[in-house]
This record gives sequence, structure tokens and C-alpha cells, in this order.
Amino acid sequence: MSYLNHNIKYLRKQKNYTQAEFAERIGVKRSLIGAYEEHRAEPKIETIQKMAYLFNLNLEALINQNLSKGE
Repeated sequence: MSYLNHNIKYLRKQKNYTQAEFAERIGVKRSLIGAYEEHRAEPKIETIQKMAYLFNLNLEALINQNLSKGE
């Protein structure tokens, strides 16, 4: 099971980024952030890599761990 969509929202809020601020930092439209968080879209691998870099995480953790639970 992928936790990516859940982790995107959780980590964005932990950093106190609005969807617009987060979108600007990773180079996508704000509407895509909402779509990612609501499981309506999946980000491209390049976008996931930018997110992992911004959150100082490896791809494995960002995708496969429920980071809000500290797993």
C-alpha cells in the first residue's frame, strides 16, 4: 500500500506550506497538489523526487511509510 498521497498532505502541513507555496517549491500547479492529496492524481517520479528532497526523505519512506504514525 502506498502512503504517498497521505504523506504529501501531512508533510506539507508539518512544514506550514500552503498548497500554493508547496506547488511553487516543486514546480507544479497548485491544483495538482490538491489532486495529489485527495488521491485524484499521482505525481510523476520527477515530482516525487523533488518532494523527497524538499522533505529531506528518501523515496522509499515518502511512498511506503505512514509518516504521520512514525512507522
